[in-house]
Amino acid sequence: MKIDFSQELVDFTGETLKLDANSPNLTLKDVITFAIKTPLQDDANLPLEKKLELDKIGEIVWSGVGELETEQASIIKDRVSKVFPTPAVAGAVRRAIG
Repeated sequence: MKIDFSQELVDFTGETLKLDANSPNLTLKDVITFAIKTPLQDDANLPLEKKLELDKIGEIVWSGVGELETEQASIIKDRVSKVFPTPAVAGAVRRAIG
């Protein structure tokens, strides 16, 4: 299934997500890119293969439209939930990528 990463994220009520009242609407691309680029404490211990997989996912997302394998979607959901502790963001990403 093709995913449009430029789609705006909405919460479970259908309201568009924003960082604050003055910021633009959050897109799937914004959230995933930020989650991948944000260093986490455990990143230094990740094997090279996992680091390269995160980079590959970033390339797919940055392209604008693409397909994700089930494992890649799982990696994204896990990473987003660590960077954005708000359930609304995790849920919006889950709805957008399955």
